[in-house]
Amino acid sequence: MAIKCGVFKTNYRDDAAIWQTKASRFWLVLLVIALMAFPFVFQGSRYMLYVVNSVLIAVIAAVGLNILTGFTGQISLGHGAFMGVGAYASGYFMIKLGMPFIACVVAAGFVTAIVGMIFGIPSLRLKGLYLAIATLAAQVILEFVFVRWRDVTGGSQGLMVPPAAVGGIAFNSDFKFYFLALGFTILAVMAAKNIIRTKPGRAFMAIRDRYISAEIIGIPIFRYKLMSFGISSFFAGVAGSLWAHYLGIITPEHFGVMTSIQYLSMIIIGRARKHLWKHPGRGFHDPSAGGAPVDQRPFFGSISVADPHLRGDPRGHFRAGHHPFSDIRTGRTGGPMENHPKLLEAVAVFLLMQETGFLLIEGTVLNISPGLE
Repeated sequence: MAIKCGVFKTNYRDDAAIWQTKASRFWLVLLVIALMAFPFVFQGSRYMLYVVNSVLIAVIAAVGLNILTGFTGQISLGHGAFMGVGAYASGYFMIKLGMPFIACVVAAGFVTAIVGMIFGIPSLRLKGLYLAIATLAAQVILEFVFVRWRDVTGGSQGLMVPPAAVGGIAFNSDFKFYFLALGFTILAVMAAKNIIRTKPGRAFMAIRDRYISAEIIGIPIFRYKLMSFGISSFFAGVAGSLWAHYLGIITPEHFGVMTSIQYLSMIIIGRARKHLWKHPGRGFHDPSAGGAPVDQRPFFGSISVADPHLRGDPRGHFRAGHHPFSDIRTGRTGGPMENHPKLLEAVAVFLLMQETGFLLIEGTVLNISPGLE
């Protein structure tokens, strides 16, 4: 008598299903119930609702960055600035042009996608650390625009943005905005999941794994790299638009370089290339630059990567000779580090400096914060 084991498919529909087992469908239903019940349980806690709303917005932006970095292998340090483009574009469309909220979100996403594709043009010739520096230049340029283009952004004084409203319902409280953010987050996650299952998604992974081989078999590298930048930036623009309408006021400080580094850290902590199981890592980050006091914003833990003696694999089993995040550099679990071997360590050290105000160089502790004596 044969004993059934494993997961077997007998038709293409079952094989293409996103939720392929009863267990996954059960946990999905349980998760949806928990998400729907959460705002009612914590309705009296504005802080908890604020944190979760921030996390939901961060999920949208991080999912977009994961398409670019985790699936296409293009490291970006300008994601925070792209969020700023979406935020300011949405505010401008609503205030100056009188567009409805949904139209503002979509238009902000497309504007950000165009900007992201423009700054993604260097990806044809650059990779690894050099591409990261190019995207960092985009971050600096856009920050300068946010401060100087006062007619659109309000400059350093900021821009007042009206609250979101759909069908006459104003989402002007943390409780109401939760359901709006949750809806956009579900749409973003499902869209990203299905993008990877399409022809462009498979092209992204081919470019990530072996870009030369991908070009040999006829994949237009430049076109798909630009497409990846555009899709990633679209997600960032949508997240920025939601963030602007949620806060009600935005300033250039919300979209600084630390925001970009924090989003890169999110997909590292959450293990890039994993859509559904990396989202708990978003809870480590409040996307606002000044959202919570320093002692309430837990440090990512990425600083452990800066230890030259710490080597491991992405599954959590540490052993000599392997880097814990080598899959992000090469797109293959435990593969050789083909891109710049110190990039993630530099990101981790930068985060440590920003959080603590101190830098350790060859055993000497340096105080880099003028306010700490």
